[in-house]
Amino acid sequence: MSKNSIQGAKNKVGNKISDAKESIESTKRDIQEAIGLVKTFCEFPSRGINFSIKWIDAIDAVRMLLEILAGLIGRKLSELKIDLSKFLTTKVFSLSKQLTFDLSEILKSCFACKINPKIPQWLYDQGINIEIDQIDNKGMFKFNPDSRVGSLLYGGSDDMNRFLFNVIQSPTPLDWPNSSDPIATFEFIETGANIDYDKTLETGTTFNRGAQNTGSRNNVINMKINKKKYSDKTFIDFMNDYLNSQNTIFEPKLVFAQAIDIDYGITSRLSGLDTPTLKKQIEFETTIEELYTCGFDNPNVVIDNSFINFSKEQLEVIQSKTENKKNGVIQLNECCCGADSTVDTSAVVNFTDRLNKSKVEDEVTVINNGLEQMATISTNNVSESDKSKGFWEFITRFIGNLSTTMTMMILSPKLNFLIITLYYMLNGKARFDSVRDYIKNIICVIRDIMQKILKAIIYEFLLPKILKAMSFILKCYLKIVIKSKINSYKKTIKSLTPFGNSAILKELQSLMGAPQEILNGIVDTGVDAAENAGQQAIENKKGE
Repeated sequence: MSKNSIQGAKNKVGNKISDAKESIESTKRDIQEAIGLVKTFCEFPSRGINFSIKWIDAIDAVRMLLEILAGLIGRKLSELKIDLSKFLTTKVFSLSKQLTFDLSEILKSCFACKINPKIPQWLYDQGINIEIDQIDNKGMFKFNPDSRVGSLLYGGSDDMNRFLFNVIQSPTPLDWPNSSDPIATFEFIETGANIDYDKTLETGTTFNRGAQNTGSRNNVINMKINKKKYSDKTFIDFMNDYLNSQNTIFEPKLVFAQAIDIDYGITSRLSGLDTPTLKKQIEFETTIEELYTCGFDNPNVVIDNSFINFSKEQLEVIQSKTENKKNGVIQLNECCCGADSTVDTSAVVNFTDRLNKSKVEDEVTVINNGLEQMATISTNNVSESDKSKGFWEFITRFIGNLSTTMTMMILSPKLNFLIITLYYMLNGKARFDSVRDYIKNIICVIRDIMQKILKAIIYEFLLPKILKAMSFILKCYLKIVIKSKINSYKKTIKSLTPFGNSAILKELQSLMGAPQEILNGIVDTGVDAAENAGQQAIENKKGE
């Protein structure tokens, strides 16, 4: 995706935007007027949100919906935090489980169904070598899982990333899983491991071709498949067992900390991470954000060889982010005149520890309290008059970071090892020139992962929240309109009744004077039915 390719895509979209701006501005005014009516008649709080159309240029669905939600719920952050906390527990956990299963079909479609299903002998005897630098785009293997920074990156004893760290430290090969029936053996090779393939150097028999035979490299992890277990099985069987051996493909309880890390550089500050590794981490992050922002499934966005290079503007942003993460400071530009915002590293470590130790039934409360705590810390430099706006910016940035955070967590060393193995078996290549080169070559996998993450955030969190807020406003407004209409009719009838005849008035009121509670009930029933229909439509969309 070159600068020209992206600009071409933006121009095409920009033409559509230009034609639609007048209509959008009209709709925007209608929304603002509706919220103004609610504020006037229903005493509903308004944040004075400016419904800009910048999200259209960015093609960023999550931030678009957040902007709409901001206009609907005002400063009522308490309910939003509770719903976000519930999403981060039950929904994110189920997503991590579901993706573990879905990846089997994704990898089969992208790679496994295109290779010989028979496992070659060399994968039992020599195994496959993959450089640590190729699978670890965030530098997590630089940190011990049992350290403070490690607690924000690794799961428990069943996390394969923790296992791979132990492989690097071990003088002897280790089996995965650590059981009487392992699927493979892993070994760290410090020097002299071949990672490339040269067809002219091939010495294998017809059904045993493809072993790495050139390109000696250092700091490599070698994997040998267990022949005893798979001699009469296919590579797809091994692939499925590899995926099933993961408890989850990413650690749900670490999403909170890593979403904050994107803005505040928690892990790099805790560890004093070296600049080259931090820069690579930010390049990874920037690449994923670019795919979400420019439309990862937009046919106008071309993923070609030019995608490998960052534009000049992107390189400047990466340099700026590198410095910001080192310092742990960002500016709250949308609300607070560029006030400095930071989050203490110890607060994030202590929160993660509390969450890991909490009972399932207490997790929502722990996360909700954590959101309140982090938002408070992040606005320490904000004036009292701007505190609520600062809180809102922290929460919306946090939500906006979730899609990038989970995508990066999924593309961790344990999954990258399997993906690169599959890529090598199909293309004879196990080394990529950069993070962007890697992402370009596995875009088939990335697109499906991103679609599932985005669908979860939109259909299981944001749209239900928006629909609920809209139904509340609609109920309130309809009740007031109906009450106003009835009172108006009563006054009209009274003015037309001769001499204020009480008998006539009593008769007319008996015909028109249905108790307000009944009318309110009718409105509630109608709007609830519409909301339920909307929620069902969302459920149906989730299942597509």
